Amino acid sequence: MTTATTITQADLEAFIGTTNWYKGICGLLFTDGVKFLAEHAEAFWLIDVVASYQRRLARTERLREFQLWQIKRTASNPQGVTVTCRGDSDEEPVVTQHIPYSDFPAELLPLEWYVEGGVMLLKSEH
Repeated sequence: MTTATTITQADLEAFIGTTNWYKGICGLLFTDGVKFLAEHAEAFWLIDVVASYQRRLARTERLREFQLWQIKRTASNPQGVTVTCRGDSDEEPVVTQHIPYSDFPAELLPLEWYVEGGVMLLKSEH
């Protein structure tokens, strides 16, 4: 079994498409790959962070259809992470949340994923 200390980018890239959708808080759905990430990186909190912004982001039609999310290490606080959401890769973030402490696996950072039509999915699952 993969654990938070041994999960790799290759583990995540092995997810192509999904066969299941899981329901998170606020009605956000997520895929097999996201579930794997949450379980093995002990990061269900990351799904909750994304879900907590969906009501606000749904007010903009474009963001209701597509969001690019990223988690990365915080330069000013190496124990923390920053989670951002953009409408596209060349745009400024519409969401920036600093988390002062996280044990999210450093070997996965930075990590990007999508929310499309209310479903959170890994980039490889697109």
